[in-house]
Amino acid sequence: MFRSTGLTHQRTLGRLLMPLYAQVRDQDRGLLIGGCGVVLSAETLVVPDMLFVSRERQHILDDNYIEGAPDLLAEIVSSSSVRIDLVLKRAIYAKHGVRYYWIAHPVQQWIRAYELGADGSYELVAEAHKDEAFSAPPFPDLTIQLAELWDDFADA
Repeated sequence: MFRSTGLTHQRTLGRLLMPLYAQVRDQDRGLLIGGCGVVLSAETLVVPDMLFVSRERQHILDDNYIEGAPDLLAEIVSSSSVRIDLVLKRAIYAKHGVRYYWIAHPVQQWIRAYELGADGSYELVAEAHKDEAFSAPPFPDLTIQLAELWDDFADA
């Protein structure tokens, strides 16, 4: 038997995916999905919570996996994944050239966006908390109201 990521994790993911998916679809920008295998190298397979592959990089799409670094990988922090998401996955994604990395923490109610710098390490490019608005690359023209991500978690 496996341990589920939990309702708060899944609700946050769904609410983050909805506005992003609408923009990606409406503007025909590429592929935005959650929970798909990504082969970053012969030794490294990851399953991020969310990923985006731009139209310009559609060549990395395979029938079963994404073969290479997507434009964006995102993770929703769960109580069991804090160190994995904040340290391990961030290092792996940077090492393999994932240009953008987003991480959301529904319990602490924040989201951060990082961009891969010329030196191969992530630089913080956007951050928002509680009920603030969040906008970050590769979707700088989309604003997400964070209150909509976690507005009823106290009732969960």
